[in-house]
Amino acid sequence: MRSAMETVAGLPELTPQCLEHIISHLEPRDALRVACAQKLWHELVVNDEQLWKRHLAEELGISDKQGVDGIIFRSSWEAYANWRQAFSAEYWPYLGRAVKAWSQIKAWLAANMPEILATLRPGLDEAEVEQVEADLGFTLPSALKVLHRLHDGQELVSDAALERRIRNKLALREGGNGNVDPELEPQTTVSQEAMARSIFCGLFGGYAVYDHRVVARMLPLRRAAVWRAEMLRKVSPHGRRLPDGQDRLLPIACSYNLHDKVYMADVDGGGLSVTKLDPGQFELRDAVPRADTRDGPLRWFEEYARRLASGWYEVRVQAVCDLTDDLEDW
Repeated sequence: MRSAMETVAGLPELTPQCLEHIISHLEPRDALRVACAQKLWHELVVNDEQLWKRHLAEELGISDKQGVDGIIFRSSWEAYANWRQAFSAEYWPYLGRAVKAWSQIKAWLAANMPEILATLRPGLDEAEVEQVEADLGFTLPSALKVLHRLHDGQELVSDAALERRIRNKLALREGGNGNVDPELEPQTTVSQEAMARSIFCGLFGGYAVYDHRVVARMLPLRRAAVWRAEMLRKVSPHGRRLPDGQDRLLPIACSYNLHDKVYMADVDGGGLSVTKLDPGQFELRDAVPRADTRDGPLRWFEEYARRLASGWYEVRVQAVCDLTDDLEDW
């Protein structure tokens, strides 16, 4: 029997066609190791279109040569390498699921609600995620972060107006002057109609019963971190300490009227709950079945995407009423 070294030494004697056949059956990590061995093998690996096309499809659900920012590359290898360079190993157990879910949602929005599609923000880079984690003082689950790495929630003019109120109150409470980050300043020239329409552009839809309306939007990660402090203060008046675990919740989505609905991610257990911001009656109800996989927000997001793609929900066009007076004044 030949030793492993003798086997490796004999591989160059094989024809390029034989090597291509061997390489085509390798996992990405092994193929990249082979590519580092010598120039011929490197060329065979990076030029194996079927190999990288297969891994794009199997790992990310991508059928074309699309990269992270939507750019179409010349080869499947370049597209795959682009994804690998953009997302570290911690994201890969969840990345394919998140890409598929976002693709389903965006396809549905393009066909049914392009106005909502236009509100989606670009994804965050890793440095931006780390800055939010530093501000929060704890690490977020990878299955949650991956959603924001692809699209960082929504940018709505109604949220920008509320953002100013919250930041001003936080700054004044801390003895500052209430200055707001310029990126999050509301547009001063926005009409009342535009403000009202933005309220109805929540990514997760909503419902109306008589004059009661709930419309849930996805929060940008940095905005969620800022709003979190004020939300938790609201449900624990007079400085009362929240029960263990509840002080490590992060709002990821909410209705325009925060009394009605807020989705809270449990950053320790990885679950997702839905609640109302009711002082003294802060009850968390599971939004997704509990599991030890720490991927509750992603599982909930996947199910929502699946239901959209399966035709569970329909769009009804109604006259836009002015709800700007209902925006929560914290």
